[in-house]
Amino acid sequence: MTAQETLRYMQSRQGLCAARDYLSAALHLDARIAVKQTRADTLRARRSLLCAGETQQALDALEQEIQADYASLFRRQRQIDAVIRSVPEDMSRLVLECRYLQGLPFFRIAMELHYDERQIYRYHRKGLMYVAARLAQGLTEGADGRELLQTSD
Repeated sequence: MTAQETLRYMQSRQGLCAARDYLSAALHLDARIAVKQTRADTLRARRSLLCAGETQQALDALEQEIQADYASLFRRQRQIDAVIRSVPEDMSRLVLECRYLQGLPFFRIAMELHYDERQIYRYHRKGLMYVAARLAQGLTEGADGRELLQTSD
């Protein structure tokens, strides 16, 4: 991809959405884990009431899924953290950390950093553009040689 194509991609809606989707993957996985935890709690309650073998098997399978999801979540969070740490502009990096690693909404980030919410959106977009450029260029290794960008889990 040429430099001009990369620039167009990182400024395009498609590039920004790809970067946002990549960075949001851990938050979505965390939400799915929470839903599975609720189901597991429900099965535990049924198990104590019914003492059914089927319920125990379902609970065991669900707990294994949850453990696998947690492993995937931690791996994804490390990847996202590495990508965010590579953003050169300090405020953009901080906004991305607050948004995608801590899960804070934009208005809360603005309150915490004492900035106007519009300025937080500007920093966010700037950071997303950098991540989109990395996605477009296929830069998938960090300084330590480990994979940074994986789009599937």
